[in-house]
Amino acid sequence: MNKHHKTILIPAICIAAFFTMSACADSKMADAQQKNTADKSDTQQGIDIAAYKKKLADNRENYKLSCEQYSTDTDTVKNTDYRNLSFTNCAFKDMPETDELYVMEGGVHGITTQESWDTIKDWLESIGKLDTTDMDSEVRIVNSDLGMDDTKETPYSYPALKDHMDLASGAGALVNTNECHIQIADNGIYSMSDGKIGAYLNTDAHASSDALGTYTDDIVKSGTIDELGKESYQLINGELTIEQGAELTGEYFEKGTPFVPTDGITLSVPEVRVFRLGQVYGYDYMVQRQYHGVPIAYHDYGNYQIYGNEYNFEEDIKHAYVVDSDGVSAYAGVNDSEPLENLYSSDEILGIKDAADILSGKMAKFLNVNVQSVCLTYVPLNLGDGSECKIYLPAWQFDGINRTKDENIRMYLDAFTGEVYYYTYGEAA
Repeated sequence: MNKHHKTILIPAICIAAFFTMSACADSKMADAQQKNTADKSDTQQGIDIAAYKKKLADNRENYKLSCEQYSTDTDTVKNTDYRNLSFTNCAFKDMPETDELYVMEGGVHGITTQESWDTIKDWLESIGKLDTTDMDSEVRIVNSDLGMDDTKETPYSYPALKDHMDLASGAGALVNTNECHIQIADNGIYSMSDGKIGAYLNTDAHASSDALGTYTDDIVKSGTIDELGKESYQLINGELTIEQGAELTGEYFEKGTPFVPTDGITLSVPEVRVFRLGQVYGYDYMVQRQYHGVPIAYHDYGNYQIYGNEYNFEEDIKHAYVVDSDGVSAYAGVNDSEPLENLYSSDEILGIKDAADILSGKMAKFLNVNVQSVCLTYVPLNLGDGSECKIYLPAWQFDGINRTKDENIRMYLDAFTGEVYYYTYGEAA
C-alpha cells in the first residue's frame, strides 16, 4: 500500500496561506441558502455521494440493535483469535446515544472585517487591555492579496486592518504584542492569549507563544479528566482542581469565540496535561467536539505516516490553557462554529463484531496490533481528488500498538462502508 508522511506542527502565527479560502469554502459561502438542507445532491466537491452509496456494506444493522448487542459483541471480539489484532486488554467505550449517523461536509461560517474589528475590541475590553492597546496600529490583517512588507518585523509587516475594512473577509485579522495575542480565522477566533502566562514568567516574547504552548513542555502528569479530575494543583492565584478547570474551559467555548458552536455541536474536555509553570502549575486541556452526542476525532501535533496517498486526516486539534481560577488564559485550535452539512444519513451501521472482522481482513497479515481502545466517532478526512473540502465519516476508531515495529497506530473503519483509513505515529511506550 502507498504511504506518505504528514507532519502536524504547532501552527505558526501570521501564515497567510492559513487564511486563504479553499474552493470548498468559496462554494459554501456562495451556496449559503442551502446550508441547512438535510441531504444535498449527489454531486459534491469533497465526496461523490452517489459512488459512496454504492459502497454501503450489505451487513449493516440497525443502530439501536447494535447498541443492545454491544456488550455481547465486544466480549466476542475480545475472545476471538484474530491473526493480526488482539483485543484482550481493549477498553471498549460506550456507544453514543443517537438515532442515526451522518456523512458530513465541513464549511465556513465567514466573518466580515467589521465583525473581526468588533470581536477584537470586545475581547481586549474583556481582558482589561483595550485602553492600553492602540487598535489602529496593532490590529493587522494577513491577506494573500495584500502581501506584506519584508522590511518590517512581524506582525507589522502585515497591513493595518483599519486601512482595509472594504475587504470581503475579516479572516486573518490579528494582534500580537508582548501583552496579548488574538488571531481571527474564517470561523472566528483561532487562537488567543490574555498575556498572563508570559507576564508570570516575565518573558520578553509575543503573547502568541502562550497560545502555542511554548511554556508547557515540563509535564508532571497527564491523563483523562475521569482519572485526574479530583486532583488539585497550585496555579498562579491559588489551587484549582483539574475538574474545575475543565468545567471553566467548557463554559468558555460554549459561550462562543465569538460565534456559538454550530447547531448539534456540544463540547467535552476529555484529557489534561499538568505542566510546571515556574513555581506553580498550569493545565493544558484537549477540547473535543461532539455532533449530536457522537464525538469528533481529535489528535495532537506530531509526525504521522499515513497509509494511502488518496486521503489526509483532518482531526481536530485544540489546546486550552488554564493557569488561574479565571479560566482559559490562552488557546489555539479548530473553532466550534464550523458549519457541518449533512450529505447522507442512516440508522444502520456495521456492528463492532463485523467491524473487527473486516479490519483484521484488510490489515496486513504481518501486523501484530494490541488494540487498546475502541470507540465510535466521526473522522474528518480530506479524500483527495483535488478538493480541499473536509468530509466527516462515521467510523469505528481503533487505537493500539503495532508490536511489529513498536509504534502507535490508529485505524478507522467507516461504519457505513467498511473502508479502512489508518496511520502510525511515534514510538510506543
